Formats: sequence, C-alpha cells, structure tokens
Amino acid sequence: MPNRSNPPDTCLTPADVIPPSLLIDIRSLIDGARSRVAQTVNTELALLYWNIGNRINGEILGNERADYGGHVIDKLAVSLTADYGRGFNRASLFRMVQFVQRFPQIKIVAPLMRQLSWTHCIQMIAIDDPLKRDFYTQMGIQVQSGATSAGGIGMDLRLQRSTLTHFAGDTRMAQL
Repeated sequence: MPNRSNPPDTCLTPADVIPPSLLIDIRSLIDGARSRVAQTVNTELALLYWNIGNRINGEILGNERADYGGHVIDKLAVSLTADYGRGFNRASLFRMVQFVQRFPQIKIVAPLMRQLSWTHCIQMIAIDDPLKRDFYTQMGIQVQSGATSAGGIGMDLRLQRSTLTHFAGDTRMAQL
C-alpha cells in the first residue's frame, strides 16, 4: 500500500523548500569567492610576466648585443611554448620585457596589478608617452573600481584611450 502522507520530493520546487534569503546569500558568497580567486590569479600572472620580463631584460637584453638577445628570446619562446603553451611565444616574451621597461619598479607594479587586469597592462604598454600612460593607468583603475561610469556601466578603457588620443593635441590636456 503506497504511503500518501509523504509526497515525493519531485513535486516540490526549489522555491518551496529554500528560503529566498538563503539562496541569495549563498550565491553572493560563491560569486564573491570566484571574483577574489580571479583577481588573485590575474595578479599572480601579471607579477609572473613582470618577473619573466625583468629576468630577460636584465640578463639578455641588457647586453649590448641586440641580435644575440633576439636569438635567445626566439629559442626561449620555442622551449617555453612547448612546455607551457602559446602564452609564452616570442611576442608574449617581448611584451613582458616591454612591461618591465614601461613599469620598471616592482613596488609600483605589485599594487597596480591588484587593480588592473593583464589586458589593461597590455594596452598601457603600447603607449610611449609616460604622461599619457599614467593617465590611462589611472583611468583604468577608476573604471575597475567603478568610480567612472556611463549610464551605470563602466566605460571601456579603449574608448577612453581613443578619446584621449583624439584630444592629445589639445592644450587643455596639459591641465590633466
């Protein structure tokens, strides 16, 4: 004889059993942890790239023989790419060196990496003018922190960069 006093669990929906505040709180905990993990990974990778660039810059490219340094980087890229994947190809290694050349002090890089992504750094590396690079770096930090928004959505750093480039010849830029 079937037991009719205990209906099967399949008849209940999650809303019937889970208090809404519990689900919201747990989702918030999961999302927050995921965000912190992603930030930590990004910071560590950027510091790794800076340290690799620093090592290459100091040991190989610091040498006056640029041809020799380029040859060593080519061989290093082949070996590292075979071991770790395309993130360590020739272009990536040169980008890491350029990162060190643009941001030579680790005491500045470390806190910066907690606020900006590696993608932001790549965009900053491409800027030759230190004043513009510093400006974009600060704008990137503001965007990441949510301080700069347009319609509630953080402005894209590339848009900011193109805007500044457009007005670079404007004398008002000297006031920044």
